Amino acid sequence: MASSSDSSLFDGGADFDWIKYTTHRPAYSSSFYDRIWTYHQSHSNHWTLAHDVGTGPGNVAEVLGARFDKVIASDPSGFHTAVARRRLAASNVTVEQCRAEDLVTLVGPDGHGKADLVTLAECIPLMDAERAFSGFAELLGPGGTLAIWFYGKPIFVGEGQERSQQIYDRIAGKAFSRIFPIKGTIWQQAFTVMASWLDNIGFPSEDWTDVERTKWNHDKPLCFLPEEYFDFEVKHENSVTADEKVEERVDRDFWAKEHCGVDWVEGFIDAQFPWKSTDDEIGAQLKPMYKELEEAMGGQGSKTKIAWPVALVLATRK
Repeated sequence: MASSSDSSLFDGGADFDWIKYTTHRPAYSSSFYDRIWTYHQSHSNHWTLAHDVGTGPGNVAEVLGARFDKVIASDPSGFHTAVARRRLAASNVTVEQCRAEDLVTLVGPDGHGKADLVTLAECIPLMDAERAFSGFAELLGPGGTLAIWFYGKPIFVGEGQERSQQIYDRIAGKAFSRIFPIKGTIWQQAFTVMASWLDNIGFPSEDWTDVERTKWNHDKPLCFLPEEYFDFEVKHENSVTADEKVEERVDRDFWAKEHCGVDWVEGFIDAQFPWKSTDDEIGAQLKPMYKELEEAMGGQGSKTKIAWPVALVLATRK
């Protein structure tokens, strides 16, 4: 079972470039956050304490800090929490090094520390979900909101970009071979969660209500790695119940990044492996593939639009 206790999994080196890392990822739009605020307002409308789980450099926690009186940002990685503390030192955000499965330890015996909102951005696939969700239920006060989201591989938008997408998939297959074998490792669960569009995540009715699942660009795979490269038989698990609200959208403008060149694509791929050197044998094998992608995108200096498949799950603590 995967667990966020694998705290060094995404640690980078001392010279890790966080600006480059964030540049080569999608930006969460204000309208996306508004969707979470609206849901929360309709169920609780308390804005005292938010908790961002798996905070990384603290990007989401920083946004929460403008909305809530106090924010706790947690991450199992000392590498990440050190960065978040530096970035958020002058804010109302407190940074804690803690596994998602152990967050209940941050709640006092008198219930002090109960959160109004708990967010998990891009981290749920690597958690022991059963243990973590038990903790989330304890961490949230009645009427509190749990917001989970995950984005997947880039979608190349525009006429003639089908070939670019195919080449990108081959690049991803080669790049992710750095973590093979997948079968029997923490990555098997992670890729199963992604392939299932988070539908495998269940919400026990004794703890949760009013579950809403929104899927943008659901016509494309959510997983970073195309399934044909898996070394195990993926099972598309489904724990969605009849009383949950499910909305599926195809929207190539959602979180779209305009004018992305092949250098941006290379940066996105490299950002998936902060704990590994990309200046390796596989990196050398990727160079001609990037050249092939550049030609498919329209030649040297060409740019294209990138969109994302995104899953958002919202639930209210009873």
